[in-house]
Amino acid sequence: MARTPRYDAPGLWHHVYNRGIARRPIFETVRDKRAFLAALAWQVRRGTLEVHAFSILATHYHLLIRSPDGSLSAAMQWVQTSYSRYFNRRRKRDGALVRGRFGSKLVEGGTYRRNLVRYIDNNVVVAGIGDDPCNYPFGSAWHYARSRGAPWLERSWVESDQMRRDELEAFSPKRYRERACAGIPDSVRESIERRVRGRRHERGTEESLDRPAGRVVERLRRSANIADGGTAWLPLTSLPALVAEVDRVSASAASGDELLRGSLLVGLGRQLVGATQLELATRLDISISTCRRLASVFGERLTTDLAYSALVESVVRTLQADWE
Repeated sequence: MARTPRYDAPGLWHHVYNRGIARRPIFETVRDKRAFLAALAWQVRRGTLEVHAFSILATHYHLLIRSPDGSLSAAMQWVQTSYSRYFNRRRKRDGALVRGRFGSKLVEGGTYRRNLVRYIDNNVVVAGIGDDPCNYPFGSAWHYARSRGAPWLERSWVESDQMRRDELEAFSPKRYRERACAGIPDSVRESIERRVRGRRHERGTEESLDRPAGRVVERLRRSANIADGGTAWLPLTSLPALVAEVDRVSASAASGDELLRGSLLVGLGRQLVGATQLELATRLDISISTCRRLASVFGERLTTDLAYSALVESVVRTLQADWE
């Protein structure tokens, strides 16, 4: 099977990740984690990578990085190969250590990028290592919670984003710790994980997270046909969160509209959750053909029914708020 091509051009942001083969530990000691970070730092010094956030756990790692010269693939291949050789040499073993080439997802849009940093920080908590990501020395949260940290960690975007959002004149490590300890909403975490598991991505869709709900609905109108079996939009939320919000707006809408709830769940489930038709049909206990019909209803009503569009905008506005 042909490999999915990477978007690898100068200055693009990427969420990079990988885990051990057969889910085995790939970082068994403190020295192992330092060796991997040293390999990353080497590429930073060469000018091939910028590391903006990271979390190195026993079985896997997550990175938010950019490649100034568009050499992400070559740089990360060198990092993984170099580390694997170190690991095998110290343990007198051979064979694969990680699950093939690293995974990467293009990161576009400041809101998604901001929440990806929160997701990477929160990996420590999900793994059960501790409740405060800023106390874990092999994650970038440890560095951002202090005025100074590793010289190879590129802090400019994270710090400027905090200063802009909080209207501060200087970066506040204390404020960063507070936000890191606050965790991340389940819907945000689940949508990022769904995207990591998925294979397809439509470039530019992450920018929707930075747009007002009304403009998102306009885009939904223009791409309503996507709801019926095409490539899914960027996951914005989880399916349980979408169901809860659609149930809320459906209950407050006019009674007797039997297609309202189903069409909203199918249409928005495809475009804002990235769920497959099979997942939606199973969740709603309906057939695939009924799922397709509801998708068509969603597209038609979104472009012709102002009251229906207002309900869609209400759902999008609430789900977007989870990302702020």
